[in-house]
Amino acid sequence: MFRFRGGRLDEHLVKDYDGFPMDSAGNPTFRPSAHWYLNQLEFPNGRDLKVLESKVTDAGDDLKLIKRVEGEFFECFELQRFPFDVQDLGVTISINCATDGPVPVVLQISPSVSCGVNAEHFAYKDVWALSSRLALDIDTVGATSERRFPAILLRALVKRRPGFIIINVALPSLVIAMLPQFVFFVEVELVSDKLSISVAILLTAVALKFATAQYLPQIPYLTLVDKFVLTNSLIIVIATVFNAVLGCLVTWAKMEMASLHLLGKIFYGTTCFMWIACQVYFARLAMYAWQHLAHSTMGERSLEVPRKLQSRSSSASTSYLGAGARRWSGLWARRPSAHESNVDPSATPSTRESNVSHASDADGYPSEKMILNKQPCRQSLQQSQQVAKATNLDTSILGC
Repeated sequence: MFRFRGGRLDEHLVKDYDGFPMDSAGNPTFRPSAHWYLNQLEFPNGRDLKVLESKVTDAGDDLKLIKRVEGEFFECFELQRFPFDVQDLGVTISINCATDGPVPVVLQISPSVSCGVNAEHFAYKDVWALSSRLALDIDTVGATSERRFPAILLRALVKRRPGFIIINVALPSLVIAMLPQFVFFVEVELVSDKLSISVAILLTAVALKFATAQYLPQIPYLTLVDKFVLTNSLIIVIATVFNAVLGCLVTWAKMEMASLHLLGKIFYGTTCFMWIACQVYFARLAMYAWQHLAHSTMGERSLEVPRKLQSRSSSASTSYLGAGARRWSGLWARRPSAHESNVDPSATPSTRESNVSHASDADGYPSEKMILNKQPCRQSLQQSQQVAKATNLDTSILGC
């Protein structure tokens, strides 16, 4: 839901016409209605969208733009810490008014917004933990850097429940990687038995890798669980090589039994150290990732809303030709000043509202000489100034 603050006081916004306005001579007036703005709303990352409701209503002196849609939205996951990962489920709402076009729009987040997610009826709660908080962000979208469109990003955070992957992938890999250590307890003279057991354990690890591949994401980089499984497989390979070296020393070098037993103990201790170090290292990584993601999902991360409205140069310009310096001929637009943003830095996303505001303060008006050169009547500027003071056009997301 968006809001035009003071929109009912504007005779052009209240028109029940969703086309681009033209004057009697067929020239565009660049003063569209609220219905036209409502039709410019799009969802770039959505597919198979179904519009459930689309209307403009009154709210005192304001105009509300209400649009309810249903569909699928896509997000690229970052799975480096899988299965201890947290993801942003984003919905992008853009408006087809280019920042450098004739009717640019500036989006703002109002302090009175109230947004949230209904996590109680989340269908995948057995696999993901959905945060009930919703983060708002202001950005621009577009295929090129020269032509950008203002957009609002709605982000809900989900944290994966790693129990299934731990039990079915990580734990079996841990146990199989521990088995080669027991091969060193077989008599040194039984070279064939030691090698056959080591190779059987290695083949078991490979079979486990193939069997569990369907549970892992098909991506071109290694996740945390991939590194864990590969490290355990490397420990099995090293243990197998140690047993092969002992076999060579027995059959070819004819080394003394005392030296062979000592070397076997060294190999055994090295393998145990590697296995313990691997488990401790990845356990610490998993605990850190889990604790970090728990704070991210339920705490501060969902409140981090960058002030891109003030920092991005592409969020330029006044909408509606500034609504405070509108002219019947000639186009003029400027970047909003700092106080036009009306963004409360202390406000959180759960209490902020998204506004499309049109600059209306006098410090941004073009010079009088410019007005006289491009505007046939000075009275038109005075009327525009009066309308601008009464029409601080903002759109507000009241609820999501």
